[in-house]
Amino acid sequence: MKTKTIKDVVKKLKPAFKTNDISEFGQYVYFLEDRIMAYNGNVCIIVPTENKQEVALPVDEFEKFVNRVSSDEIIMTIGDNVELKAGRAKATFAINSDILDKVKQINIQIPNKFTELPTKFIDGIKLTRHSISKDKGREDQTFLKVDGNILASTDNFRVSEYVLDSDMESMFIPRDVLQYLISYNVKEYAADEGVVYFKTEDDIYFMTRLGDVDFVEYKHLFEVQGNKFTFPKGMADMIDTASITVDGISDIDKIVKIVVSDGVITVSSQNDVGRVEVEEKVDDKATDASFFVNPEFMLDILKVTNEAIITDNLILFTIEGFRQLIALFEE
Repeated sequence: MKTKTIKDVVKKLKPAFKTNDISEFGQYVYFLEDRIMAYNGNVCIIVPTENKQEVALPVDEFEKFVNRVSSDEIIMTIGDNVELKAGRAKATFAINSDILDKVKQINIQIPNKFTELPTKFIDGIKLTRHSISKDKGREDQTFLKVDGNILASTDNFRVSEYVLDSDMESMFIPRDVLQYLISYNVKEYAADEGVVYFKTEDDIYFMTRLGDVDFVEYKHLFEVQGNKFTFPKGMADMIDTASITVDGISDIDKIVKIVVSDGVITVSSQNDVGRVEVEEKVDDKATDASFFVNPEFMLDILKVTNEAIITDNLILFTIEGFRQLIALFEE
């Protein structure tokens, strides 16, 4: 095996590694006939290879050995043990036939038929994933909803919706896998019996389990009426500075106050220690407003757009194909 090649393979497999996996599956990397595979019970990643050997290697030690050797090639020999040799470096691992047999019994089969993904599927995930809830107590909000040509997410404080250029099968993709999925150049997918396979141009397969939840009705929330407002280009820096004295135990509890008055926008926060306030000039014709909002929510969306509609209890941000609502808070 070429060292550079296997290092690339390890990097691609890493999201399916799980060294503390109680079920043991995620503690190994699997060489199975024409593929190398990692599986942690939730995510499975398969990389095609010309390897014909079948063996399970402890993932932590295997990854460290591969990444630390510098020779051009790694030679694997299977006898009473598994031996990896790279120049003057050598690693020996016990053969674990039990875990190899267990993973074979799962019978992970790559589907024969795949469907082309919408062109901007990954772009849509990048925009909507931030408003998926981290709260495991609200399982229905911990998934990205795929419904026809719509991607939707909510964490009970934000609602995001992205319009794709073509339809997909309906499914709920778990939040925890999206941070990994967006790093793969996936082009096709196949969904069946509670799982979905994504396929890249170079035939790498990313499989994950799907959810089965009742997603909240949200469409009516976008029917807002309010005042259009363009936040200044330096708004993110203003919020970042004003957040120095933000109060709150968890990120979700933190708020800053934003006031628009007489052509000036002011962002402020305060806690028991002190207060920080930042102001900037805006359009004199801007409608006056005063509200409290989570600073992290604002920082996320301001990376995308600064055009908004402000209502009494919501801010609506929109760009072509994407819109996001952010709830406002009382002091």
